[in-house]
Amino acid sequence: MPSAPPIWKATFSNVPPLTKSVSTAMTIMTALGLLVRVRDLLQIHNGDGDGYADTDGNVFIKAPTSEANFLPLVALVPVSAPFRFWTFATASFFERNIILYAINTFILLGCGKYLERAWGSRELFKYLSITSVGTMLGIYFTCLFEYIVRSNDALLYDTQAYGLTGVIAGFLIGFKQLVPEHLVTVGGVFSIRVKSLPLLFAILMFLGAFVTHTQIELLMAIYGLFISWIYTRFLKVQDGIRGDRSETFSFASFFPEFIQPPVKAVSNFFFGILVRLHICSPTGYGGSFQYDLENPQMAGMGHTFTQPGSLRAEAERRR
Repeated sequence: MPSAPPIWKATFSNVPPLTKSVSTAMTIMTALGLLVRVRDLLQIHNGDGDGYADTDGNVFIKAPTSEANFLPLVALVPVSAPFRFWTFATASFFERNIILYAINTFILLGCGKYLERAWGSRELFKYLSITSVGTMLGIYFTCLFEYIVRSNDALLYDTQAYGLTGVIAGFLIGFKQLVPEHLVTVGGVFSIRVKSLPLLFAILMFLGAFVTHTQIELLMAIYGLFISWIYTRFLKVQDGIRGDRSETFSFASFFPEFIQPPVKAVSNFFFGILVRLHICSPTGYGGSFQYDLENPQMAGMGHTFTQPGSLRAEAERRR
């Protein structure tokens, strides 16, 4: 009996076109960043660069600025982002660290290949675009808000947001919808169901932010999870049905069972407000798929919706 191919070989073989194109673009941007950094290091090693002298006659060599000029062209720097608007799209697919680049490429090829075959290239392109751009817009407005409150120029000039964190969060949401009960074995030590991965990911990002004292990765993870869930829950059309209003894909389903009741109450309350403001619709595609965030009744909002059994069964089948 032939042995199964290694996991790395299976990941890099038979890659669909969109996933291949995105990974190629990420490789090109990361390679350009690496070349620019190597150029700067060589200039420092060789003592090249512009010099200047202070009042005492001491001569100093300015550090090369090639990478400093390159980063705002591909990564999100809040002060220049409105003028370099394309960085909202490119920042998620650029990485400075070569090890993180290798890990991100492996994740992108594996997850992208699965989702592209399940959803199709067009839908995956929309999903990646909404998740990546939405995540970077969230980072931009968060930095802008903090700058207004704290008047700290470093938030606008020194913040550099890039990396696949938001997109990885979106991948986890996609898998939670498609295969929530699938077991994933981590390091051959313990197994966890796919539906629990988004919460685990958020916890790991929170711990990382606590250790490193930086919030960018945590914010990218939160925005990636929330934006991709909103799109999949309410807007994404599949099999003629808009969104996935099943209870197993509700906002409360991301949390442990013992705290789901209060989360349901709060999320239903806010959803009811959005419905009254006509920001969200309580119905699904064509006005017939009627369901709220968590259950058929929005507690305290005076709305009762009845979901046809066939449509609910279809939602569960798709889940």
